[in-house]
Amino acid sequence: ERTKVFYEIEYSSALWTAGGGSFIDELIALSGGENIAKDANGAYSEYSIEALIEKNPDIYMSNTFNEALKNSADVKKRPGYENIAAIKNNRIEILDGNLLSRPSQRVVEALELMAKAIHPEVFK
Repeated sequence: ERTKVFYEIEYSSALWTAGGGSFIDELIALSGGENIAKDANGAYSEYSIEALIEKNPDIYMSNTFNEALKNSADVKKRPGYENIAAIKNNRIEILDGNLLSRPSQRVVEALELMAKAIHPEVFK
């Protein structure tokens, strides 16, 4: 069974995510996760907070380029987020934006970073 993952690109006037067909979606799948936003309206698009809460991800991810997310406390204080499994279980991962924000020759490093975030027990 795959671990349910949500990847936040930005949280400002709207919540933005990486949907199906995106580089991030591919990394999540290759790392053994399931992108709960694969049904989003495009590779990179707005996503409703209601859908996020309903799909209840096990891991909440973002990257260091996300201005609205400097640490896990920034996510925990958002209204409604306290009902999400990832938040309850402190599975909030802020990963290196240099590796995840653009496909490059460092794709193997990006994949390893994502896999460690989804399945840390495998890398002990």
